[in-house]
Amino acid sequence: MYEPQQSNWLDPSIRTGPTRMNRDPPLAAYGVEQSELLAAFLADQSNTSPYPTPELVFSSPFYRCVQTALPTLQALGLHEQDEERDVQREELAGSFSPVKEGTGLHPRPGSASSLAQHFPANSLDETYSSTVYASRLGETIHGVHDRADLFVEAFVGRMEELYPDVRSVVIFSHAAAVIALGRALTGDRSLNVIAGTTTTSLYKRKTASPTATSSNSSAGGVGEWDILWNGRADYLPNGVERDWSFRDAVINKSNGEVIHDNGDGEKPGESRYPEGLVEGGERWLRRGRPPFEGVGGVLLETTPKEETRSRM
Repeated sequence: MYEPQQSNWLDPSIRTGPTRMNRDPPLAAYGVEQSELLAAFLADQSNTSPYPTPELVFSSPFYRCVQTALPTLQALGLHEQDEERDVQREELAGSFSPVKEGTGLHPRPGSASSLAQHFPANSLDETYSSTVYASRLGETIHGVHDRADLFVEAFVGRMEELYPDVRSVVIFSHAAAVIALGRALTGDRSLNVIAGTTTTSLYKRKTASPTATSSNSSAGGVGEWDILWNGRADYLPNGVERDWSFRDAVINKSNGEVIHDNGDGEKPGESRYPEGLVEGGERWLRRGRPPFEGVGGVLLETTPKEETRSRM
């Protein structure tokens, strides 16, 4: 899922959201409407058939993403069934543009308990820790794809350990992460993933896998999923809107990578951690750490764009 329309994000000095963190705005009124339409769609079995409705809800911890996820959690009634079915935070979607030297770090949302105070009771699971953390120093376009690969390998193993009976989950995230995640799941870094606001992409695990073993018929990692819906938006009255892609990023012509961005003014130090795979997460990597031979391919080409700055 890609979060719906929001208020100002680009200026790091603007703190318009309830969390008072920079670059953490709330949804615009239109975005709230979009999130409710999405919730009604996902909670209706006739819409998702022959596939189950989501049984777990995960979200980027930025306020607007949790704000988008909550109507779906409530429409599915998951928050009433079990505390472990509340929204669980996954920091797959960190800002990835490298920070300009001397401008600080990228912002990182606070703990689940600090975020929970801004939402109704029994909305967020305060015990769940993210699987993979982005660096607050930022990363390249290749870096965000590498992180998505690591996330897929670890997250699938984690779900099978914690929730062996769950058949379907939904992840609410941001455009760059949605695209990188789709490419990691399919193993195709040239895949054109549609990431319009509040669109839905559906992936199904392949029934057989080249990496399968006698004890594991399908590892479900990088390259072991088929895409069934790509940016579905027929439940939205205006269809696909604001379809962001890596072609919209501002690219440095000299190296083909995204240009550096201003940080939040915080001095680098221990506060930028944790980073990478959560402590103890190695046990979920059944095939080891990616990359894997024959999986991935070449990134979709980006076109230099210098006139405006687009968010990731």
